[in-house]
Amino acid sequence: MTATSAPAPDDRALAIRAAFAFFALYAVFFSTGPLFGQWLLDAEGRPLQADFVNVWAAGRMAIEGRAADVYDWAAHRAYEVLAVGHDFEGYFGWHYPPMFLLVAAPLSLLPYVASQLVWTAVTLPIYAAAIRLICRRWDAVLIALAFPPSR
Repeated sequence: MTATSAPAPDDRALAIRAAFAFFALYAVFFSTGPLFGQWLLDAEGRPLQADFVNVWAAGRMAIEGRAADVYDWAAHRAYEVLAVGHDFEGYFGWHYPPMFLLVAAPLSLLPYVASQLVWTAVTLPIYAAAIRLICRRWDAVLIALAFPPSR
């Protein structure tokens, strides 16, 4: 009697398993990240700056009647600091057309962290739906959601 080995998984099955593993790791990261200062909040409980901070800052500027100043880097950065409540290195520039302020403004009515959560909750399903429509496969959605920038 000879032992037979299990068939090697095809590339698609392997990709699905890898995507599921990354997706599971992200779920753990997003649920525990704020506790360890790695997502949304730093170790001191202060909001972390992320590339969404430029949206919140521009929205707040628009609401305060300073829409044209979103393209003034120094003024915009000051609002980014206002968003997180502390200074930080770097700058997240506003490179969007003026009409995107119509999206940014309502988001800035919420505190920065809450606004970032709303942004993620709204845009992530839209991203997943777009991938599903383009690829016409649910495994493609899982793989796309495993891609780090999708968070």
